[in-house]
Amino acid sequence: MASPSASSNGGIIGVSNKASFGKDTLTAVTATGTHTTQSGTRSIDAVVIGAGSGGGNNTGGGGGAGEVLTQSSLPVCGPFAVTIGGAGAGASSPGTPGVCGTATSIPGIPSSSPAAFGVKGLGQATTTYSGGASGSGNAGGIGYKQTPGGAPAPAGTGGGGGGDAAVGSNGNLAPSPGVGGTAGAGTDITPFMACAPNSGVYGGGGGGGGYGGPATPAAPGGGGTGGIYCGSGGNATASTGGGGGAAGAGGVCGGNGAGGIVVVKELNKASGVWSMSSQYEARRAGTWIEPKCELAVDYLVVAGGGGGSSGDNGAGGGGGAGGLRTSYCNPCAPTLTLAAWGTVPITVGGGGAAGSGAAPADTRGGQGNDSVLCSITSRGGGYGASYQVSPLGGSVPGGPGGSGGGTGVITTPCGAGTGDTPPAPAGLGGPQGNAGGLGSPGANSGDAGGGGGGHSGAGTTGTNPPKAGPGGPGGAGTGSAINPSPCVGTPGPSGPLRYFAGGGGGGARATGGSGAPASRTGGSGGVGGGGAGGRGSPGGSPGCSATGGGTANTGGGGGGGAMPGTCSNPGGAGGKGIVIISLPTASKPGTFAVAPGCNVITTCGVRTIATFKVSGDLTL
Repeated sequence: MASPSASSNGGIIGVSNKASFGKDTLTAVTATGTHTTQSGTRSIDAVVIGAGSGGGNNTGGGGGAGEVLTQSSLPVCGPFAVTIGGAGAGASSPGTPGVCGTATSIPGIPSSSPAAFGVKGLGQATTTYSGGASGSGNAGGIGYKQTPGGAPAPAGTGGGGGGDAAVGSNGNLAPSPGVGGTAGAGTDITPFMACAPNSGVYGGGGGGGGYGGPATPAAPGGGGTGGIYCGSGGNATASTGGGGGAAGAGGVCGGNGAGGIVVVKELNKASGVWSMSSQYEARRAGTWIEPKCELAVDYLVVAGGGGGSSGDNGAGGGGGAGGLRTSYCNPCAPTLTLAAWGTVPITVGGGGAAGSGAAPADTRGGQGNDSVLCSITSRGGGYGASYQVSPLGGSVPGGPGGSGGGTGVITTPCGAGTGDTPPAPAGLGGPQGNAGGLGSPGANSGDAGGGGGGHSGAGTTGTNPPKAGPGGPGGAGTGSAINPSPCVGTPGPSGPLRYFAGGGGGGARATGGSGAPASRTGGSGGVGGGGAGGRGSPGGSPGCSATGGGTANTGGGGGGGAMPGTCSNPGGAGGKGIVIISLPTASKPGTFAVAPGCNVITTCGVRTIATFKVSGDLTL
């Protein structure tokens, strides 16, 4: 374009100034309304994600995911309207499909027809078993339907829902008696926009419903897990556009899809020739764009631990430890690079709820919640499980997660939860943890639950001397010197280190009568905050012992309990996670602050440490 006159550009001959003073601020918008940018922002990058749909019931298909759209350098001038797509509900009565998700839009990114944002993502009813298509057009998987008179007994399985980046897989018969189809994966937006929530992955489909275990795992991008026998489908992760998982055989409730989200990055850029007076005014206003620089930090990211099971006519398994990922003193994982200004949102995952009650209640503990620092997501610990007379109909495997949950059983062992699920590469601080332990194959007189997995070791199988033995100990956690303060982690075998991510101990069910063996004790919690398993007894000696919860801000798994009895014990809750960031004090930028106030910044030797015990923001 032609150069302006000297008088129109403050006495400087050059191209017109085109600037955006957004400081690369990142904001996630999860509710319909008006989004207000900073006063100097004139250009944004945006990611627009439609809502996912709900899963079907009774070995239905998984819900399809919402579409993921990106737009770079979108011009803005002041507040703009945002419409967030509503999540589709899962099937709630026999023979019904899930409900469709709806569209998400902002000005400048045209709102496609609702079908493009997931309304085709229906988890189908039992007549078709098919998974829903994603808003991006990726098809759901086809269900497997057992033919009459076939072997084994009728055992249909649902297809996985389509994801934004991949189609859903078909339902299948192997391993017998049938596992639902895997959902299509979501899209990783990290190459386009670093530090977005949910590790930057959105639009994962919902898992198909199965006849037997194991449950169909969640797809990357927030999709819900497919249910197992008589179990409900898993809900999608909130605000990811993920599809809901379908219920397993005999299950009524499909999982809910996730609502949409808009992620906005207010750009910091300028072009043209600037007069001295313009530079001065911009600096006074704090909007002058400095040369871009980056900040290298070490990290420890620990998710919330899984809750221990209460047991049902037996002992419960311990909860798995929250996933742990770290770069500190880790030769395989480099430091994490952050932009040296702006706000970095940090999520500290809560611990899973304690399992409580007996059948017909579900006695499993709750899944731990993820912790997130930019591209690093540590997965919540798997829930502890147990043998259940109803409603899940028999041996129930422990939940998968950062570390897997243990299980309990009366007659035969059933699967323990897998760890490092989904796998985390060594270059990004993985693996996250280990598997849980199996329950003892005891007689009806009593049993012992398996311990939950820990970051450094797997959970141990419950033992079975005459009648009932001790519960399995939880897997050991890991020590770290990233923050040597006694206010974080727990002590461990190496004095200078603080320990995190220990698994919960398995519970022990003791029978009545005097003289019961003292070996009937709950398993010990793994070092690093794992809760001890409890002991239930209908009377006599040695009586009951309480179940321990995971230690707060260690990601420890909750201990397994034992039911029934006059002094039965429920499971223990998982411990909340923690996020720690460390960097050389000499590299600390001028602004380095944490919020809210219960998160702290400390100095240890030549390093500055930011410790997050609750979700908050790091401002640079």
